[in-house]
Amino acid sequence: MLYFLTLISDEKERDQLEQCYYKRCDMMFKVAFSILKSKEDTEDAIQEVFYKIAKNMKNLPVNETEQVKYLRVCARNEAYTILDKKAKRERHKFDSTINEITDEELAEHIVATERPVTEAILSLPELYRQLMFLHYADGYSVKEIARMLKLKTETVKKRLARGKQKLNEILNDPERGDAE
Repeated sequence: MLYFLTLISDEKERDQLEQCYYKRCDMMFKVAFSILKSKEDTEDAIQEVFYKIAKNMKNLPVNETEQVKYLRVCARNEAYTILDKKAKRERHKFDSTINEITDEELAEHIVATERPVTEAILSLPELYRQLMFLHYADGYSVKEIARMLKLKTETVKKRLARGKQKLNEILNDPERGDAE
């Protein structure tokens, strides 16, 4: 808090910021924490909001109701900004990791993970197998499949659900040998 107060030369504005901090900090913390789910990130968000306010005090509303609304929005926006930055860092980590994998390793991984699933789908009864391939492999919607096969959409939904259930049973069967 002391750092923010040093950014302001006017005594009246310093008092206003200090009062605002002590009155509204808890409310802002709750708003940001509901988004970030991390105490440290939430504290960073609140500090950043007060830093920005201290740099530009004229934007801080004097009216109590308007001030609460303003600070809620500021806390929420800063929390989303931090969330976006964290997501970008995670994507960057993934991108750099994927670049370290050779094409051969990637191909082996795809074959190893897809083969058991493909074999399991092929072992399904035709009734479910056809729908699974149309929906998941070919990307047709439930409505499109229903139209193509002249079935009701509810029938397609139920068969897909039953097919997924049977597929799950097949993949998790300990006697198969490749279930984890």
